[in-house]
Amino acid sequence: MKIQKGYIAGALCALASIAVVGATIFLFNFSTKEEEVFDAKKAIATVDPTDSIDDFLEMEQIVIDSMRKYGTHAGFEVIDEGERQGLVNNDACHGLLHYVGHAAYAENPTDYDALIAPVEGTACIGGYLHGIEAEIVLTSGNAIAEVQDFCQFQLDRNVAPGACYHGVGHAATELYNYDVPKALALCDELEGGPEPDLTNCYRGIFSEVGNVVVGYDGHTGLEAEKLDIPGLEVDNPYKYCEGLDAKYQSSCKSQFTKILVTGVPFEEWTALCAQPGLSESSINVCVNSTTGVYVRQMLSFDSTTELPEALYDLPLEQQKVGILGSAEAFAGYFNDNMEKDWRSFCASIPVPETKSYCEEVFTRMEEKGEAPWMERSDIR
Repeated sequence: MKIQKGYIAGALCALASIAVVGATIFLFNFSTKEEEVFDAKKAIATVDPTDSIDDFLEMEQIVIDSMRKYGTHAGFEVIDEGERQGLVNNDACHGLLHYVGHAAYAENPTDYDALIAPVEGTACIGGYLHGIEAEIVLTSGNAIAEVQDFCQFQLDRNVAPGACYHGVGHAATELYNYDVPKALALCDELEGGPEPDLTNCYRGIFSEVGNVVVGYDGHTGLEAEKLDIPGLEVDNPYKYCEGLDAKYQSSCKSQFTKILVTGVPFEEWTALCAQPGLSESSINVCVNSTTGVYVRQMLSFDSTTELPEALYDLPLEQQKVGILGSAEAFAGYFNDNMEKDWRSFCASIPVPETKSYCEEVFTRMEEKGEAPWMERSDIR
């Protein structure tokens, strides 16, 4: 069994992908690192995987303690060894690498070559880059210019798995104590830089806000005190999004889906998308998000992968939206010690038009080289 972060809504892990960790957590003193050789196998020998939040928290503490004592390379080695032993899956890798990103920047704040070298050519890199971005925002005296420089460096080295600035959004939310307009304004200051798409920054903000609204601690995965956000109604969170400037709405809705589904078994999430009062755009975002999470969970833990039955109760066009969400889940999938076959996935679809669309989407992804499941590689 692989360790996966525990979440109060069962499968919320895929809707809440990052935990911002302030620099004060680490308090590293790299000048006093011990000279003895670090042994990652010995470090994780006490972990007895039961797939519970306690297991993840134990790995989390081992990563932090190892880096305090030996430096950031030890964090990488713990995660690598955990992956080799089947203790670390995609989501756990992403979460643990946030810590390494924060620590790496503290160790080499201006040496981008040193920051990037350990993760070039690896699959699970996003969490690490997010951690670096977040640490820049939380500690740099010239955050906008520096995070833009770091983004340009990523683009020049072709290492970024997606748009820059996701970690910026998370850190901005923490920095401004969940004042959404202020956090969004910080993201907008990045306009004109090397990354033209600020969507990832906006999503980081709304992910953090969604966490506190449902009472979820994005750091530990445990329940936390809920925070009320002015104007945000828990029974229809998309309404808040629709009151924002148009450029923020899609990012907001994609992350606020977690508010809508909290407390509901994840296999029932997609059915919630058809509830009265939701706009068509809200329904589409809901279907995309919930179907993607459902498929992602099956990819990680089941031998077969199928769509949620509730999807077939929706109109054909929304079933197609669900297919796109599923494709995103496959695209983010790697190293589960078992190759997943999208053809079998599409063949299981009982609606001919939806089945045909599924085959079309996945074939196109393979032709465009956007199918990481074709290349078996280590998480890192």
